[in-house]
Amino acid sequence: MPYRSISDDLKHAAIRLYNRELLSTTDILDAVGFSRTTFFRILKLHRETGHVSKPKSLRHGRPRALNYSDVHHLLELVKQRPDWFLDELQHLLETNRFISVHYTTIYNTLGRAGISLKKLRRVAQERNEDLRI
Repeated sequence: MPYRSISDDLKHAAIRLYNRELLSTTDILDAVGFSRTTFFRILKLHRETGHVSKPKSLRHGRPRALNYSDVHHLLELVKQRPDWFLDELQHLLETNRFISVHYTTIYNTLGRAGISLKKLRRVAQERNEDLRI
């Protein structure tokens, strides 16, 4: 039988019927329409956790290489000297924070923080007295 989503209400109803012994197991499975294995897996989960479905994970994918304080430090470095190259920022993170990350990680982190190369150039021009208009 192909995968399909089973509502929590239907799972609860099947468990209540089973616990109250109102119908036989085969009659319950015929009524709700899922397999014996699925039913007993749901029943086991309900007995262990009190829930009929697995809790949703709050995080998806791989954890970030830089935590909040690391990103804050990186943004402070960029604020102080917007003309630094990514490899220089990478070296500063290694020496100051003892974090070894690839320069693309730094680039992506700055992008998520809303800092683009265009903004960095503008800030650098504003700091340079010769290029100010």
